[in-house]
Amino acid sequence: MQKHLLTDGKKEIWLEYPDNWDELSRGQMIVAGRLLWMLAKKDIDVDQFRKLMVDRFIRRDYTGIEKFGNMEQKLNMWANEGQLMDTVNFFFKITKNEKGQEVYEMMPAGTRNVIPELRLGTKKYYGPGDFLQGMTFAQFKDALTMANKYMETQDDDWLARLMAVCYLPRGEKYRIKEAMKREKRLKRFNIGIKYACFCYIMGCMHNLRTDGDGSGIEIDGVKCRFSLIFSRRGKNKGAGIGLTGVLMTLAESGVFGDTEKTADTDVWDVLARLYQLELQRREMEREMKKK
Repeated sequence: MQKHLLTDGKKEIWLEYPDNWDELSRGQMIVAGRLLWMLAKKDIDVDQFRKLMVDRFIRRDYTGIEKFGNMEQKLNMWANEGQLMDTVNFFFKITKNEKGQEVYEMMPAGTRNVIPELRLGTKKYYGPGDFLQGMTFAQFKDALTMANKYMETQDDDWLARLMAVCYLPRGEKYRIKEAMKREKRLKRFNIGIKYACFCYIMGCMHNLRTDGDGSGIEIDGVKCRFSLIFSRRGKNKGAGIGLTGVLMTLAESGVFGDTEKTADTDVWDVLARLYQLELQRREMEREMKKK
């Protein structure tokens, strides 16, 4: 968490708020989801997003901050707020174009699902745990397909379908047909929640492609570089990366059983197996080059 001092010239207020995606609270993530969706639609620009996000973090117009009396004091307060805009840059990947201007690209990087369950009327739906915990391989594959379709079309219906894939009634086994039956009902959730689900999936995918902090992702005490799996499937194939083909190949090998059993296997078991196979393939290539 990051801590900042705000002042109106007379009073000082220390405020603490998130320093990265994984530190967002449920409410903050829903607000961020709505604002990031508006940014993607170009209803607001980057600076407006940053200011509105700071407003949320410092609880502007909330009872947590005393309202200052005269205009001079308020201007001092909002000047402080303006200086805080750079503190929410963790939402973006920032580069420079050929003219030296900063370019902000929204970059989900979190793996924590801060919205693990949802209620609609008397019905509850449960999502995956942190970093894809509890997801089957088929669920992961279909979630990436829905996220990819959304990025291609910018059609919000794909966000509802993504939620239908990720959130299930307790105890229900994942099946794509049942998920699509839920889509109409889950459309009723606000856009902040739906876009937050998209950010979670893309954040997990980002970490798989970049090995988290770059040192690898730990499984049973072993650092695994899953970027080896995803990078060789091509940069232009999007989030889907041909996992349907992987499903069929693994089913044919019988490692996890037939196609249905492979689809129902925990995604991390499948990813660990794919990583093992990739290491074996690379070792064979090295041995071949020696001959």
